[in-house]
Amino acid sequence: MSGVAAEPDDEAGAIERMLDDGAPAGLPPRLRKSRWSPIQLPNEPSAEERAAERRAARRVFRLYCFACGRSSEVSIAPVRPGRCLHCGGSMLVEVAVD
Repeated sequence: MSGVAAEPDDEAGAIERMLDDGAPAGLPPRLRKSRWSPIQLPNEPSAEERAAERRAARRVFRLYCFACGRSSEVSIAPVRPGRCLHCGGSMLVEVAVD
């Protein structure tokens, strides 16, 4: 019976020796190579700087009276400008040029 109990120990020792003998000792671990290249992003301004640029680039409309020449600048063009409050002349809308 002692031979049956000793057999698994001998087998385990033999397996360990085979693994130790066959294991590569000096090879570095394999590295996976990706086909994708790293993305090169241009230097972009921060979100705050981009928001400031958008605010600065807003369209400004000039609302002016055709008769007396008085004008005001608005950010939203009125659909129906109506009449001048001072002289009753026709009001016109144009995009203000910076």
